[in-house]
Amino acid sequence: MTRKMTARVFGPVPSRRLGRSLGLDLTPAKTCTYDCRYCQLTATNHLGAERRMFFEPAELLSELREKLATIDPPDWITCSGTGEPTLYAGLGAVLRGIRELSAAPICVITNGSLLDRADVRADLCLADRVMPTLCSVHEETWRSIHRPSPDIKLSNILQGLKTFGAEFSGFLELEVFICPGLNDTPRETEDLGRFLRELPGLGAVYLNSAVRSPVDGALAVAAPDLLEGVRTALDLKIPVSTVFDHSPLPKPASSQRQPTGPDIIELLGRHPCTFEQLHHIFGGDPELLRALVSELVSTGRAERRADGMFALVS
Repeated sequence: MTRKMTARVFGPVPSRRLGRSLGLDLTPAKTCTYDCRYCQLTATNHLGAERRMFFEPAELLSELREKLATIDPPDWITCSGTGEPTLYAGLGAVLRGIRELSAAPICVITNGSLLDRADVRADLCLADRVMPTLCSVHEETWRSIHRPSPDIKLSNILQGLKTFGAEFSGFLELEVFICPGLNDTPRETEDLGRFLRELPGLGAVYLNSAVRSPVDGALAVAAPDLLEGVRTALDLKIPVSTVFDHSPLPKPASSQRQPTGPDIIELLGRHPCTFEQLHHIFGGDPELLRALVSELVSTGRAERRADGMFALVS
């Protein structure tokens, strides 16, 4: 079954790092420079590195204004979603338009693969917070984890990160996705730590793992003690947190309404959730919500994964 999503604004989604985060999906589903083994959605359908104007910036900004009028102010407006946001050629125009709204600070979650490009760095400098990914400084490991587009080179990414760190005046937080057996060896963590200690402007590091079902079912979850070991091995003087460092989720918004089936579909297509997370996001009568989710599952539009997460059927 092919899933269809039309709305580009989704959430707000409760996040331990970003509070109530209102998401913007800037690409067609699974349009990315990587085909990561740890992705929580599906395999990449459109692999490439060409920036394209997938839609007019004014369309998204209009949808965003309509959404903001119906919800409590979010803590962040976050460019993420189902693909790599820097592939969208209108990113800079969208970020400038969001700044003019003065509704919330802007975060961009990116895999960092296009940071060697001056136009991408210029666009990202319009954000308040940028969260790129770097899982390894070694070519073979990087390719094994991310399965990148052939025209993406790790050496360019590493230089792009250095250049962007020196240019960016906002908060730079790097995500490292730990894949046991791939990038958790002493060589990997020591060399990564050396690179990060020399990275200009780096404010924090987040160690993540496949706590949601990944595309590659053989990929193991990094245990908490493994992430603690990586945190120590990186030997950084800046804050390093892990996916297991539990902090309270933000409180639900006071203006929640009973969701509809399309509301749930738009969210699950970008962010698999447990029932508890869905209720935290949407609120309303839990039994009515449970009935809506059950209907989506029974009609084959959603599935309940082994980890308890609900996701769209791809």
